[in-house]
Amino acid sequence: MVFSKLSPRGLSCVFGATMLLFLPGLAGAVSYVGLGGGMSPHINTTVVSNYATGLDTVKFRGGYGFEAQFGWEAAPWIDIEGALRYHLSGKTDTLRADREIVSGLDIIGAEGGIRLHPRRGWSNSGPYLRGGIGSFSTTLSLDRGAASQNGEPALGYYAGIGYVREISGSWGVDLRATYIRFNAFDMNADGRKFRAGFLAVTASLVVF
Repeated sequence: MVFSKLSPRGLSCVFGATMLLFLPGLAGAVSYVGLGGGMSPHINTTVVSNYATGLDTVKFRGGYGFEAQFGWEAAPWIDIEGALRYHLSGKTDTLRADREIVSGLDIIGAEGGIRLHPRRGWSNSGPYLRGGIGSFSTTLSLDRGAASQNGEPALGYYAGIGYVREISGSWGVDLRATYIRFNAFDMNADGRKFRAGFLAVTASLVVF
């Protein structure tokens, strides 16, 4: 497979723009940061061909990852939030015999969007919904001694649910599940696209 090289500058620009959204909220409203990790029980990738070869789907059966989250209260019940994440795949199936064999997939990303927190007026504890867009890049590992293939940051989206449990006035625990979907690579020399989607289930320690 032939993919474009990773562009750290592009990913850094997305990180910087996301952080600018949070500066106004640091002056007064509820703000929070958190760090944690968890599992990726479902990672699917699909190679889409322009030719008559159909679709190839690679399923990574499990994995794990790390997540840093941050946000601030923009209005009652609504937070502006984001996350930085890094996920590694576990065991994998393979592509068809006429393709290279994929042995692993790493995903790094930055997310930014909103969080709907219906109990914010009474407590930091409670369920919430989250969603938004993000920039995600991948490293695809191949068998047979082939070099890993890197992809440039690609735009995607995420949606999820979670629950925050406030332990004291200054910290708590956040349990959540997030689904992320993105087109990892554009059309390349051999006429294929590469799509990825995965579920991340994480637990984080949060400081308010």
